[in-house]
Amino acid sequence: MGEILDKGSKLHKERMNYQEVPNSKHNEDDNDHNQSPDVLKEISKEDIFQAPADMQANVLQERFRVLFEKKHKEMLEKQSKRSKARIDAKAARKARRWALLHVLWNISKPTYQYAAFYQLVTVLVQSLNPLAVQYMLRLLEKYPNENVFTKGIGFAIALFACSVVESIAQERHKFLSFQSGILIRAATVSSIYHHMLNLTSKGKQHLLTGETTNLVAIDCQKLFEVCQEGHLIWSCPLSMLIVTILLLTTLGPSTLVGMMSMFLLVPLVKKVVGRMMVIRRKRAIHTDKRVDTTTSMLQAIKFCKLNHYEEKFLKRVHDARKEEMVWVRKELAYIGLTMAMTVLTPVIACALTYITYILVDEGNTLSASDTFTTLLLFSVLRFPINYAGKLMGKAAQGIEACQRISDFFDRDSSSNEKVVEEGFEETNNEILPLLEVNDGSFTVGGCMDEVVIGGSDIATSDPESKSKASFTVSGVNFEVRQSEILAVVGPVGSGKSTLLHALIGDVASNPTDIKIRGSVAYASQTPFILNATVRDNILFGKEYDKDLYDKVVEACNLRPDLKQLGPAKDLTEIGERGVTLSGGQKARISIARCVYAQPSVALFDDVLSALDAATGKFIFDRLFDSSEGKKTLLSKSAVVLVTHAAHFLSRVDKILVLVKGQSVFTGTWSSLLTAKSEDCGVNEVLKSLCSSVQETGDAEETAVAQNRQILANIEDHKDAEHGTIMTEEERDFGLSNWKTWIKWYKYAGGVTFAFLTALALAVDRGFYVANEWWLASWTRAEFEPIRRFGRTFSAQIDGMSAQYEFIKYYVIILLISFVGAILRSQWIIQGGGRCSEKLFNEMTSRVIRAPMSYFETTPMGRILNRLTYDVEILDISLSQSMTVLMTASGWFVTGLILQITILPWNVFMLVPIIAIYWLLLLYYRKSAVDLQRLDAVSRSPVQADLAEGKEQPSISNEYFITQTS
Repeated sequence: MGEILDKGSKLHKERMNYQEVPNSKHNEDDNDHNQSPDVLKEISKEDIFQAPADMQANVLQERFRVLFEKKHKEMLEKQSKRSKARIDAKAARKARRWALLHVLWNISKPTYQYAAFYQLVTVLVQSLNPLAVQYMLRLLEKYPNENVFTKGIGFAIALFACSVVESIAQERHKFLSFQSGILIRAATVSSIYHHMLNLTSKGKQHLLTGETTNLVAIDCQKLFEVCQEGHLIWSCPLSMLIVTILLLTTLGPSTLVGMMSMFLLVPLVKKVVGRMMVIRRKRAIHTDKRVDTTTSMLQAIKFCKLNHYEEKFLKRVHDARKEEMVWVRKELAYIGLTMAMTVLTPVIACALTYITYILVDEGNTLSASDTFTTLLLFSVLRFPINYAGKLMGKAAQGIEACQRISDFFDRDSSSNEKVVEEGFEETNNEILPLLEVNDGSFTVGGCMDEVVIGGSDIATSDPESKSKASFTVSGVNFEVRQSEILAVVGPVGSGKSTLLHALIGDVASNPTDIKIRGSVAYASQTPFILNATVRDNILFGKEYDKDLYDKVVEACNLRPDLKQLGPAKDLTEIGERGVTLSGGQKARISIARCVYAQPSVALFDDVLSALDAATGKFIFDRLFDSSEGKKTLLSKSAVVLVTHAAHFLSRVDKILVLVKGQSVFTGTWSSLLTAKSEDCGVNEVLKSLCSSVQETGDAEETAVAQNRQILANIEDHKDAEHGTIMTEEERDFGLSNWKTWIKWYKYAGGVTFAFLTALALAVDRGFYVANEWWLASWTRAEFEPIRRFGRTFSAQIDGMSAQYEFIKYYVIILLISFVGAILRSQWIIQGGGRCSEKLFNEMTSRVIRAPMSYFETTPMGRILNRLTYDVEILDISLSQSMTVLMTASGWFVTGLILQITILPWNVFMLVPIIAIYWLLLLYYRKSAVDLQRLDAVSRSPVQADLAEGKEQPSISNEYFITQTS
């Protein structure tokens, strides 16, 4: 970590020197400048150390899966025993949420329990500081005119030592808490993505794109954030208990009144948290809607621009954002209230303690040592309660995030392991069929009334759900052996694609209906294209075998296309969703991917329909032609080909005909020619298939093949330059630009906002200081009268009438201070909301008006990252942080003025201390800001992968199974 900080400091110095060079020298030749050895090498991900093996995402995901399945099963069994074998949906939902919490705790426990130890040290040390101050004040009261250096030096050293230990323990606690949060976030993000890939058709019902995007971008982040202050759940009550004991020894039972006021905060906190959870839940609905609308706009951006629909799409997005901002403002209002409460609670407790102490006995007077020791003891609770206030908001968000994530895991998913026969050996390929379907019946759509899990019935829906629309493919019986080709044909809507989805586990089926021996590869009707190079799209994570690769490219007739792509050929990036390719090129890449995988079972869903006749014949001859024992690249696979190309049926081994979801024929071409049915509609289909003119494989070479022969063989481009299309994500370097700060204030309200903020801070801090100044005046009048506000106040020992005067002014000052604190918090945090709303509207307006070249060279995940995670940061986190920053700045300036006013010579100590602090802060920020930017940039690829996986999860999952089975 030290190396990164050192590099950041050196880079900052280089930037300053670089900026001092005249601009003309920078602009003489951009190309020469880009290649100059003097170009700054900014901090990048290569500078960051690798995460330990047990913190790798794949390890955490597997651990999460095992723990969640085990704990969920245990919770369901417990619920089943209590409810006598039947579990309602509400109980199942609760069991799932508790299972998730248990898993998150087990993942974070190794680091989080050590964080608890350091938090305990912090609490104990914080409680000792006021005692040292109390002893020093009593020394000054006892010896007002004597030198107490020798008597007090020990306690001064102890005070310093406690501060050092507290700082180390506190920062260590923060580090371990952050580490625990990172573990939880990595595990949940990976598990959500893995679960999404396994969703069945039923599981995908009513699943918005915005919902999955928000789960990863926002909800997982909320779990990370709640870890930061999670230990305050127990440490804050412990602090209150220790402080109560110490207060009893200082002012006696009167302090119990003040402590009771803090304990009474608990039901108020519960009320606020409950309300925030409701607001958060309702806001999440509108956020999902806004993200889904934005995603739809981006996916249809070409349609939008061609039809000049920018303003209509923009209005939909802005309307969705306007609805969301209603709930954002409400959430910010409650957050502002909790922030004000954390400041005011210790003050209220102190006030009640002092007033009670005075009123219970006429002989009681406030001394400086007891008063300010009490004030310090209550102040010990200020920061725990301050963070507890943040925890209130984050806990509400975290609990809701947990519920949303657990609800997502409840969506129906399938594992291909249940249809892939275990223990299958390659030597059995020629003996056993690689694919068998026995009386298969597959239903897509509709809902089951009950789902049996672990021997218990869980009611998942009402009886009316059975009547929901569904489609069933039934009566399917066939087997496919190695090197056999099964063609699945039938009219449109007869269930051909449904059959293939059942084979890959996307449609629910009886485990005994389907047997697949070996690995599976699947090419969908709509080609799935990664935002990568042509070669990466074909390899799809498998090792590069040049001989096999060249054969696959040749068989799929991709050589002419690679030649046209430019010098990089197959190393050319083809853009998101293949924006630079035609429909036929996408289809052939999809076929090539499936063939290169060399699976035991290869499934092709109408892949020839996007090809012209000549290209379709070329590919069929080299991949699917099984006539006369012809060997192809799929000779070791069992192939199922869904097609409408009836003219090829005489050249496949078997034919399956589907009509209206029913299997009406299974057999060879010769059998099909004599097949008949009692159903007139079926006879029409069979007659149509038989009357198609069949093509043979001995025709002359087509023009496509002739063109292919004149092209050179594809070279190994291992060292070739990539044909890059996608732009790299831009990010700033170094410290934040002052223009960014000005822009935030501008969007928050401009000059009016800045002026009123300064006024609110002045009132808040002014009357907060006036509160402590009045306490000092009150204690000074213990034995003699004082003059304040142009009048004389009697000494405390003169009786209750004198005390009433002090109490009256004290309450007035407190009330004004309370109003100032609440108004200050609300005004600043709502300014953050205004800034976020304006920035979002301006950002979406600029995005939708960008040229098409921007969308073709920018991954959607990068844009979505800006419109999801970054917007959430603007809405809540930045608004909170700016409120804290401005409030802390007010405290700093006020404290500085007070110290210099009381002890002018303090300026000689404060100036060097502030200078050292500023240098350390600058040293840290030179690297920390870049690390934060790297963190933000690193989220874009995650969103891009999520969008791609959501688009065609079945394909991603099948190739994962292919490589691991």
